[in-house]
Amino acid sequence: MPMLRSLLYILLLFRSPSYDLRHVPTLSAQRVDAILAAHHSPAVGLGSYIVKLSWQYGVDDVYLMAFWGLENQFGTDGSTPARYHNPGNMTYSAGCKRAHCWRYYPSWRGGIKAWFELIVGPLYFGSGLYTVDAVAARYAPSSDGNYGYAVSIKRLVRMWRR
Repeated sequence: MPMLRSLLYILLLFRSPSYDLRHVPTLSAQRVDAILAAHHSPAVGLGSYIVKLSWQYGVDDVYLMAFWGLENQFGTDGSTPARYHNPGNMTYSAGCKRAHCWRYYPSWRGGIKAWFELIVGPLYFGSGLYTVDAVAARYAPSSDGNYGYAVSIKRLVRMWRR
């Protein structure tokens, strides 16, 4: 089985990039931790957990890293979502009266798991949104001032997949 998984991984890496979030993990736990360490993230050491969730949910870990990096620089930018262990700057929507109602998680593990659940849930995969362009249009719409969001995600994905 490990040999088959390795072969699948190699074949998927060398296909043309479709930027489909439904993919096996393309980053190793060590690479994830190296990226987090390079950004002085408080989540260093969670690489194995992130890769495990990537396999569990069928979402390539490189996308979590790209969204997280753009949203709050891996928890280092001092923003409320960073202090709330919220890697994707995820908000509550139902009944929230403020401009931003950031979700709070007691740990980075909880916030990371919630991001994967959000992506595979009804708002994205459940609505047929699988590519970076489709997901980004809803996740960070240009109407919120997020111009070039999908392009930025793709740039990080290309860089980290090398």
